[in-house]
Amino acid sequence: MDLREGILLIVDDQKPICQILSRILMPKGLTVYTTDSAHEALYKLEEHAVDIVITDVHMPDMSGLELLQEIKRRYPDILVIMITASHDIEIAKNSFRFGAYDFLTKPFDSDDVWISVSRALDYRHLILEKQKYQQYLEEMVVQKTRDLRLTVIKLEDALLHNKSAHLETTIVLAKIAEINDEDTGNHLKRVSRYSEHLSQAMQLPETYVDQIRYSSTMHDIGKILIDPMILKKADQLNPQEFEIMKMHTVYGGRILENVPFLQTAHDIALYHHENYDGSGYPYGLKGATIPLPARIVTLCDVFDALIADRCYKKAYNLDTAVTILKTEVGRRFDPEIANVFFQMKDLMYQIYTDLRST
Repeated sequence: MDLREGILLIVDDQKPICQILSRILMPKGLTVYTTDSAHEALYKLEEHAVDIVITDVHMPDMSGLELLQEIKRRYPDILVIMITASHDIEIAKNSFRFGAYDFLTKPFDSDDVWISVSRALDYRHLILEKQKYQQYLEEMVVQKTRDLRLTVIKLEDALLHNKSAHLETTIVLAKIAEINDEDTGNHLKRVSRYSEHLSQAMQLPETYVDQIRYSSTMHDIGKILIDPMILKKADQLNPQEFEIMKMHTVYGGRILENVPFLQTAHDIALYHHENYDGSGYPYGLKGATIPLPARIVTLCDVFDALIADRCYKKAYNLDTAVTILKTEVGRRFDPEIANVFFQMKDLMYQIYTDLRST
């Protein structure tokens, strides 16, 4: 942050302390406001875009710790530096527990004050940059979703009476997701083929089997809106990254929603990470409330993830993969669908072998 842009508010019922801190900080080019009241400080925060508050702990109308808590409740991104003449360790511990950025004791050295403030300004700069980047990402998600949906709607109008072109179009749409995910290409083909054979073995109507076959290729289309660094991360995702990754189901649903000939694809993209026992995402659906095509693709998708190499894992052999799948029956997978799948596991593995490198 350009330090000349920093805005500080000093709060201390002893005006000489406010004057001393102002003399230390104002020559650095900072904008400094002062007040001798915690209540007055809250009014000033409503009037001014403050970056840092420096407040005394012991004040008569409202304590500095109370002011700290109120600032964090109203303005969580403002940084607060606590000052006190007391050397009570409990005061320092409570300050940090309530969200203080730093803690200084009186009498303080001017260099210590400046070091603390300059560090806080650097950190404040990182907070503001993160907020700008987050806003940019959100705007990009909205724009990409809008553009993709407009493309889908135009394709629907153009291809409404042309089934052959319609099927080719859905494959092209699915390929969009390959841009950011190295594993997706062959994975899409294999999941489509697994889903087709599994649906046939379940004796579903041929037209329904056909819908599941081509719609399953779009199950991960929402990944186009996920940060490529997260998609390609070789290590386990941290909780924040996993929450971002989970959003690909919602994004896929948004891209494909309200397009009649892509309703099955929409259901698969949105619900293929729902679990049979209700422990999945994004909505925690349970049992038959999860659309059947999504329940089918869920099992096929996980099977392929187990037996194929991924950036974050080596492939399991067929027996190990099936053993893992069986432990998830009734929790993650529909038992009836799983029973059919296990009867044809050798065929499924042959599909994987045939399409492993095509």
